[in-house]
Amino acid sequence: MTSSCDRIAADLQAGAAGIGLLAGVGSRWLVVPLGVAVAGLLLAGKYGQVVAVLRYLMLGFLAFGAAAVLAHPDWPRLFEASLAAWPCSVPRSPAMSTCGRPSGAA
Repeated sequence: MTSSCDRIAADLQAGAAGIGLLAGVGSRWLVVPLGVAVAGLLLAGKYGQVVAVLRYLMLGFLAFGAAAVLAHPDWPRLFEASLAAWPCSVPRSPAMSTCGRPSGAA
């Protein structure tokens, strides 16, 4: 139950952040209305209505891609940081960092 609540809260925050980035509004103002809309749909809607709404909301996932582009990240640094830690995520010993280098080495 706790895990489900954590996931729902994280999804609401992520959805509000994506919508907020695209709309130019602070995401904290969107979390509660988004949660109320989802709860209302789940409680008052029929199965067919829920499926129809969720089908069209799948297009909303494109907002995450648009938000990533609009954030103007440093793409080479992003890819390097994403790929550098991937093959070695478990420390080999307490004195080693995640990629096998001494903890003070750069």
